[in-house]
Amino acid sequence: MEEKRKFRRVPMDAHIEGEAGDVAYTAEARNISAGGMLIRTTHTLREGEAIRLRFELPGTGTKLAISGVVQHVSPGAYMGIRFTEISPQDFKLINDYVDAGD
Repeated sequence: MEEKRKFRRVPMDAHIEGEAGDVAYTAEARNISAGGMLIRTTHTLREGEAIRLRFELPGTGTKLAISGVVQHVSPGAYMGIRFTEISPQDFKLINDYVDAGD
């Protein structure tokens, strides 16, 4: 099977806070790449919905704020989020985190 992902992913365990529209949102991160992340939640959104995420990148003490869109959903369980707005600094931090996951 051919790998379709543009960025390599590594496991990540972090608490996620954010907003989807005007609704506060919480979830747990399961993996991350420079292009997105997989989160576990009890309340999934619909594919294409925008979400703003805030989380601390483990081991860095750095809090990130990134906008994304729901790319795929496993109802009541997981959502794949594709980052749509990420600062160059946050992109580099995530890339370094992924590289350290080797």
